[in-house]
Amino acid sequence: MRFLLMIALLIPFESFAKKKSVDDYVEQYKYLSCSGIESRRADIERKYIMASKPKKKQMKRQITALNRLKKASNCKK
Repeated sequence: MRFLLMIALLIPFESFAKKKSVDDYVEQYKYLSCSGIESRRADIERKYIMASKPKKKQMKRQITALNRLKKASNCKK
């Protein structure tokens, strides 16, 4: 019993979680207006500095998705 418990604890839980792709974030943010896209991007960039390495990768995917949406929506600026 202890052996099974030890094995279960050694398996990284993060590997079971589905990581969102850029397309998933595009789908999530597609209803934002141009000002909402800018606001969300500024918020992510502000938090990026103090984020951990895995969180930074996630934030980069979010920023890429927001950039795609900004281009597709023909947002000025």
